[in-house]
Amino acid sequence: MKLSKLITPLLMTSSFSAMADLGSVSRDNIIKDPVPVHLEAQESLKQIEVPSNYKIELVASEPMVEEPVCMAWGSDGELYVAEMLTYMLNLDATDEKTPRSRVIKLVDSNGDGKMDKRTVYLDNLTLPRAILVLDKKVVIGEPPNLWICEDTNGDGVADKKEKMNIEFGRLERNVEHDINGLQWTLDNWIYCSKSSLRFRYKDGKLIEGKVPFRGQWGHTTNNRGERFNTTNTVPVISDIVKSHYLQDSQFARKHPHIFSSARESKKYLEVFPVCGTLDTQGGRGINRVEEATLHKFTAVCGQTFFRGDRLGKELENTYWACEPVGRLIRASKVEYKNGYQYVENILEKEEAEFIASRDPLFRPVNAYTAPDGTLWFADMYRGIIQQGNWTREGSYLRKEIERRGLDKFTGKGRIYRLVNKNIKPSQLPKFSQASTAELIVALSNPNGWWRDEAQKLLILRNAPDAISLLKKNLKRCRNEFGRVHSIWALEGLDAWTPELALTMMNDSSEDVRLSALRACDSLIPEASPKFVHQLTQASGNDTIAVTVQKLMTLSLAQTKEDIVEQVLNTIAKNFQDEVVSKSVLITLTPNEAFTLLTKISNDPKFNSSIQLLPQYLSLYVMSEGKAKGAEDYLNLLAKSKGAFAQSMIKGLSVGNSHIGTKMRPVNLPLIKLKQKPESLATIENSGLSSLELSPLTTCLTWPGEAKFANSAALRPLKADELKLYEMGQNIYRSVCIGCHGADAKGLSIPGGTQTMAPPLAGSARINDKSPRAFVEILLKGLTGPIDGKTYPGPMAAMGNNDDEWVAAISTYVRRSFGNTGEPVTIAETAKIRGWSKRRTKPYTIEELSLTKPPKPKNKKK
Repeated sequence: MKLSKLITPLLMTSSFSAMADLGSVSRDNIIKDPVPVHLEAQESLKQIEVPSNYKIELVASEPMVEEPVCMAWGSDGELYVAEMLTYMLNLDATDEKTPRSRVIKLVDSNGDGKMDKRTVYLDNLTLPRAILVLDKKVVIGEPPNLWICEDTNGDGVADKKEKMNIEFGRLERNVEHDINGLQWTLDNWIYCSKSSLRFRYKDGKLIEGKVPFRGQWGHTTNNRGERFNTTNTVPVISDIVKSHYLQDSQFARKHPHIFSSARESKKYLEVFPVCGTLDTQGGRGINRVEEATLHKFTAVCGQTFFRGDRLGKELENTYWACEPVGRLIRASKVEYKNGYQYVENILEKEEAEFIASRDPLFRPVNAYTAPDGTLWFADMYRGIIQQGNWTREGSYLRKEIERRGLDKFTGKGRIYRLVNKNIKPSQLPKFSQASTAELIVALSNPNGWWRDEAQKLLILRNAPDAISLLKKNLKRCRNEFGRVHSIWALEGLDAWTPELALTMMNDSSEDVRLSALRACDSLIPEASPKFVHQLTQASGNDTIAVTVQKLMTLSLAQTKEDIVEQVLNTIAKNFQDEVVSKSVLITLTPNEAFTLLTKISNDPKFNSSIQLLPQYLSLYVMSEGKAKGAEDYLNLLAKSKGAFAQSMIKGLSVGNSHIGTKMRPVNLPLIKLKQKPESLATIENSGLSSLELSPLTTCLTWPGEAKFANSAALRPLKADELKLYEMGQNIYRSVCIGCHGADAKGLSIPGGTQTMAPPLAGSARINDKSPRAFVEILLKGLTGPIDGKTYPGPMAAMGNNDDEWVAAISTYVRRSFGNTGEPVTIAETAKIRGWSKRRTKPYTIEELSLTKPPKPKNKKK
């Protein structure tokens, strides 16, 4: 094979980089309640809307392909497709696990972009959902089996099939909730979705590794090899560090959203179909009323980072996710900024999707960067897309499917590609015959599929000249992709060395430096302290991403005698950054974090203004929930002054655990001390407000303190809630204490065991999930026996007070005396008052209904 054939696509790309825009888009003619009709592929294609500068082309359709669920290319562009032929043949999922599915092999023999040859590569499978091509072998995932197959005579049919040494999911699991996807990524690990496993292919076997559980259906990585997953309603899941570094951190497992990298634009979760979507599991309530289209994501899957070179500059490094219920594919621009991945619908201003169909049978389930530089996607083209658990008798979804006859459409399928009208797709590669030198040239190709495939083949073939040629390429290659993939090819060949790592840390490219660091994962545990120090010390060109990665590299070191000093050295340039502060928590143990917190308490850099590092260190230390750590923390806080003290206390409610644009507060554990520490009294008298102190006081308790019997700490109150709480405290002391007592256990009547009023501490009505029962008592009063006891007088109605007054006393009582109820808002109070406005007499206990407890889960025998 001539070297020039591999170089050509690289040279052609530069002339296509100046495309003006995406063209116009349209959401006109939305069909509110479409009638499903089987359209031939070319007719269905006409129903798909894309921006005017693009077009969709048909690659294959039935009978060439049926029920395609996932696919993968071989080294010469041949396509392997998993056909899930028994998925939802009817509403009852009859015969779903009958072994009638298969993997087919499709070939485009004349290079026109259409498949014209089909063979059944492997037959008699049960719901296959993963394919990985390894040079001449193919790995196929069919839970619980992983098969490694080979076609030894070139007829397109696997004649060798061996079970690999890994258990791949469970056959009995719901197909929507079982392991899927196999992708060999930049770091030479093979990742899956709906799994806590990753694999390494060595000597014909898969070596198992652990990663945090991520995703539901589909998996992708960007050019840096960083993972992106989805779940049904969450279109982007990513981490601020590569996910495997989080695996051994208990703090990260407990608070994964603190380490979330995805930051979604304001309207990102909204979807904009052109087809009415009444067949939703959640019923009509999740649709837009006026046009009956899906309003929010409900079935995201099959995502890909588009890393091709034939769709124009505007679509380079974009993120694509399929939404088969909405009959659309979302394209997103992604911007890495200050350590986070900011994602936005490319057509958010237009309120449109890049790919959307009016055909109700259009069901895109997986998208890919293709060898020809375009985007390919699989359309199962069917009526039912939800699994049988959600189409049972009596369900809304079943009735809707029956009404529209969606259950009648099975056994079809299409594969499409998205093409830029002004850019011709590239020719398919011929890697099967490529030399080592030609594969190394392909490491610089602008199409990420070519680079990935060349790297993988260099490792699998392990040619005698590969290592020496790759080392030369590191020195001579001007293309940063070429240097990045050369690093990982050497790593995969066990030829990455400390000397090479230190050399490449001087590279001008941030991505090259990141890869040089990450490729040291296997070297660090056995490395000398000197090498670890050289590799991780701060330098003038450290970006946030590089500093974070140096911390992750440092976290792998076995020798940690001076770890606190090393961390300070590593973060010297970017110590003020939030993502850097979060990453420190992965590198250090809680004890080491407290040592660092103590050390920086005397550093002017952290005393001049409120800083993020002491905030996250404080959160980490107190999240450990240990009395000794809390007492040490309180002593340090009592000694600290000004901005540093404010940073420490603010850290307890830092709550930077994002889910898209939303925040999730971090609840601290309830820490039980032997007695109230003297340092706490000093802190309470330091001038900090009750709102600032709330995160601290809610997580500390001691014998005799009201919440000592509780099993968990309550969340800190927000400013408006605290205002109501303090108002309620004053009301209680002036109105309620005379009957219920200072401890809310009821004021004792002299000379007996009876109390003036029932206890409020521990009351079921007060601690109920809903505040309704307690608020109704306050509004209308309560009479008669309570929990089998009779009291001297009835509870008087307090409804003549306004809603703020009732919300205040409700909030105070539900949050005090060991009670664990949520605060009550003024709006909630007004609503409950409205429900009971016609009632004129007090309630009895029998009339008050409490929230029904959840049904107990069936225990496995």
